[in-house]
Amino acid sequence: MKKHYVYRITNKVENKHYYGCRTTKLEPKDDLGSKYFSSSKDKSFIKDQKENPDHYKYKIIKIFSTREEAIKLEIKLHNKFNVGVNESFYNKVKQTSCKFDTSGVKMSNIRTYDMSESTKEKLRRANLGKKASKETKEKMSISQTGRIVSNETRRKIGDSNSKKIRTEEEKAHLSKVFTGKKMLKSTKLKISSALTGREKSSEHKHSLSLSKQGKSILIPKVCCILCKIIVSKNNFNKHKCISEKNIYNSLNRTCCLLCKIEYKIKNKIHKCKN
Repeated sequence: MKKHYVYRITNKVENKHYYGCRTTKLEPKDDLGSKYFSSSKDKSFIKDQKENPDHYKYKIIKIFSTREEAIKLEIKLHNKFNVGVNESFYNKVKQTSCKFDTSGVKMSNIRTYDMSESTKEKLRRANLGKKASKETKEKMSISQTGRIVSNETRRKIGDSNSKKIRTEEEKAHLSKVFTGKKMLKSTKLKISSALTGREKSSEHKHSLSLSKQGKSILIPKVCCILCKIIVSKNNFNKHKCISEKNIYNSLNRTCCLLCKIEYKIKNKIHKCKN
């Protein structure tokens, strides 16, 4: 039968403590200080306990029948002594109901691990096809609400995404997902303000130029009722007969920018001479 207990480790020389929670099949008194030396990531703390056992005092605070009860007491003790920032404790983070709380702790004091490319690929494959539940999505949404992303982070994300090469399957999937979706006006304004004044790189300009080569651009035309002259809708203000009463928008006519030939929209196929 498993035992769940809350313990305290005290360094008698430095008068420093560590509070933790442990689940084991052994008796707590035979486990703590002999086979188990805390779940701390501080290797020097673990090593010193093994090399200098006389410097440490071990105490079983309370034994529980369930781990949930043990965690509740651990949380209470962590909050009471604010172990995450208290210099009298080895704990670098506070336990919460389901995870550790790093509030008040400098990230440089928390040990981090760099994943290898093979590990990243294994995790990616393991998560392929998994769909998050509505409850999980709501939690993710709440956790990200109000989060401010710095310009440096935005730049890093942009640089990372710009190097990605999407497969035809990914492109087809994205097209299917976004087909029929309408963008909110507020979103359009945000995108517009973000792109306003943004300078395009020479590579970007070149790629845009290549993508438009051989394509005919349709320009709406406006016709003057008096003189029957058809002009570009964008430049109709320059026409001498300009008047709200005698100008109408010829929506059924367009013009190819390359060969300058007008044709009706009903004639869907236009063979451009250029």
